[in-house]
Formats: sequence, C-alpha cells, structure tokens
Amino acid sequence: MNPDWWQPAVLKYCKTISDEEIKKLPFQKPVFEGIENKWLALQSVFYRSLKKKIPHWWERADVVVPDLISIEQCTSEWVARWKKSLISPETKTYIDGTAGFGVDAFYLGKGLEQKILFETHGPRKEILAENLKKLDFGSFEIHDYTLLDFLGKGDISITSSSFVYADPDRRPGGGERILFWTESEPNPEELYHRLQPTGCRFLLKLSPMDNPEELVSKLPGEAAVFTVSLQNEVKEVLVFWDFSKDQPEKKRVIVEISKSGQFRQLELPPAKSIVLSFGQPVAGQFLLDPWAGLRKGHQGNQWMLERGWIPVGDGIDLFLADNKPVDFPGRVFEIQAVVLDINEFGKSTKKAPMQVVCRQFSQSPERLKKKYSWKEGEVDFLFCYQIGRSNPVFIYAKKCIQEPVESNWLRLGEV
Repeated sequence: MNPDWWQPAVLKYCKTISDEEIKKLPFQKPVFEGIENKWLALQSVFYRSLKKKIPHWWERADVVVPDLISIEQCTSEWVARWKKSLISPETKTYIDGTAGFGVDAFYLGKGLEQKILFETHGPRKEILAENLKKLDFGSFEIHDYTLLDFLGKGDISITSSSFVYADPDRRPGGGERILFWTESEPNPEELYHRLQPTGCRFLLKLSPMDNPEELVSKLPGEAAVFTVSLQNEVKEVLVFWDFSKDQPEKKRVIVEISKSGQFRQLELPPAKSIVLSFGQPVAGQFLLDPWAGLRKGHQGNQWMLERGWIPVGDGIDLFLADNKPVDFPGRVFEIQAVVLDINEFGKSTKKAPMQVVCRQFSQSPERLKKKYSWKEGEVDFLFCYQIGRSNPVFIYAKKCIQEPVESNWLRLGEV
C-alpha cells in the first residue's frame, strides 16, 4: 500500500480529471512522484462509479478504491443507510464477516461501541483500514482471517447485543461466479449454526437471483426477509434472524428506496394458495406496473390481488384497475388503446417518443424501437407481452403523474 495515495491533491486530481485526459494519462510523464499514472487513471474511472453509488464518500474525496470488484460489488449508499434501521438501540457490537470496500461496515457500524471487521484479501484490508480512518469511523479492529475462524476459536464476545452482517463471496478465490448461496464463502449454513447459540442478530445478504424461501426452509427461524430495490431495481435480498427471540415474526417486507433518499416499506401478507384469473385490457382502464420488489415472488401477486387488481397474464406482472389508485407502489398508466396491428401502429408513430416495455415477449425493447424508429420517451409507453406461444398483446398507454402521500415515505437517516 502506497501512503501517497491519500494525498488530498492526488485524490482531488482523480476526482476532477476529464475522460479525454484519462485516456492519455498512462502514456504521459508521471503527474505525482511515486505514483504510477496507470493507477491514477484507474482511480479516476473508479471515482465515476463512486459518485453514483456512494455520493457521500465521493464528495469527501479522501478514500481509495482498491480494485474494480470492490466498487462493482459494494452496496449502494442509500441501501446501506436503510440497513442501519435494522440496528436496534441495544446493539453494542457490530461484526462484519465480509467487509470488502466497507460501505455496509461504515453505515451499519458507525456510532457503535465495538466494531469487528473481517477481510481476507490483504491489499483490500489495508486500504479499508486507512479509508475508515479517513472517514472518522471511530475505533475498530480488522482481521485478515474469516469470521468462521473467529467463531472456531470459541470467542465469547458475540452476545445478544451483537449484530452480525455477512455478504458471502460468490467468486471465491476470484474464480467464476457461482450460482447458489450454498457454495458461497463464508458458508451461510455454517454461519447460521455457529451464530444461533449466541443469541445475536444476524443479517445475511443474498443475490437478487436467490430464492430466500428455499434458504429459510433449511435455515428456519427468520424474523424477516427483505427485498430491497433502489429506483425500482432489486438490489438485494436480505434474511434477518434475531436469535434472542424464540418466536420470530417471519415478516416479508418490500422496500423501495428513491433517488432522493426516501424509502417506503410494504409488509406482505402470509403466503396462501391463490386462484389466478386474468383480465382483458381495454381503453380507459389503468395499467399497473408494481415495484420490482413486488414483482418478485408469489406474495407480491397476492398483495395485488387482495386489492382487487387483476393480472393480465401469468408471470407478466402487469395488473388492471378500473379506477386510478392513490399512491400506488409502482407506475400507473392510462390505457389509450389495445394495438391490433403493430406494423400499422409503428408506421403511424414513427420517430415519436416511445418507451417500450417487454414482459415474456420474443423481441427486445431495443429491437422494436429500432424497427419503428421510436425515440426515447417518458410519457407514451408500449407494453408488449405474450399469452401462450403465438398470441402477442400490445398496449399503448400514457404514464399518469402520481402525487405521493408524504406520510407513507420516510427519509433515510444521516450517518
């Protein structure tokens, strides 16, 4: 680790250099003594991602990004701020089993009496330690062995006042990405069984592709499963156990976080068998496109059905309503027409602004937009889906402006 990396002038340079200058940088003479221009170029590229994902850190410009994987796989700042809400007032110790770039560690652990972090990648560990000092994280300890090694030593510092977080690595050893949570490191099942007797609280991050119900069937007793989306894109699925309680709540919660730092939570009903009946869209109805988190899993559909909204088809995740809902968790559109001839529609709207959404459809939005020369739109939408193998449906609709009910939204706290 080069201590010169944290010079304010160096990091300010990385923050402000232009794209054109970045391309030329590796071929020019050194800008700063003792620092390779190649490193400056990489850091500048990383800073662009930093600005989007962790704006608070970017504004300070006193952190170093260790490598591409660190910035690609780290948690977004707004999601990490929301996770802080899961830290109960009685928590004294924060333990991060997979610290990585340290975004979760910073936002979840800030202000707690004791913070214990684990990072086995040597260079990342050293950079993480220096970054956290620059960010005024407070006192902490960081180890280059694993949380399971720590637990194997019989350490008794994990108690009911401890909060343990783990984001298992899906590329153990830097290899190809694995598909299932059972193969990630540290092993979630082993962590679960080791932590259960301590009475701690344990938050496990899964991939959005994982099925949390499969996991909790093997590792029962969860207090909650959270599906967290940022600007209508599912970012994380989290399983939370409170081992201090004998009878957990078993909640299923959808969390949507806005780009302005507000969030809203919906608790889904207990799962039950439902009978699906599908509706036929007609002009004048409202088409409902729920949050990405609500579209994931059986209980989201159940929540929609209990409010009287009718799906257009199995697995398409679009719903019909006769009346415009108030503060709907997602996007609302007024149907203008059900398009019977897509070619005639395409000719009549050529070069018009049009947003295209495809669900279970044989063609991509990009291909359709190119075919009919549609420009990027914000109000006019064409929804395309397929019923069976040979029955395409095209719905032309206009996006409705929704006035949010402010009391339903909460602002993420400062750290």
